Amino acid sequence: AHHSGGSHVLVSADGRCLYATTRTDGAVVAFDIDTATGELAFKQRVPCGGVCPRSFVLDYASPGGPLLLVGNQDSQNVASFSVATDGSLSLRSIEELDGVCPNVLTAPA
Repeated sequence: AHHSGGSHVLVSADGRCLYATTRTDGAVVAFDIDTATGELAFKQRVPCGGVCPRSFVLDYASPGGPLLLVGNQDSQNVASFSVATDGSLSLRSIEELDGVCPNVLTAPA
């Protein structure tokens, strides 16, 4: 199915990075936030690891360091990205969820 536009937006816990997913091209986009002015500066665009990113969450409790987890609706998977100290992302893994459509993700308590 074709989906267009943005899907989800989150700001990092420290307020220095903004992340957004785009359904049109299946990407996660990262921006730096100027904490004095609120102005955004493009940092990075990475493939979302599937088709039609729907929901994502920042997981700061992961033992391997912070993660950004993206639920990809049409490909039925969750892509895991490592979050570097500067907020940039690198793909870590993809978990296939055969027959399960990840609509909403939540971070562990």
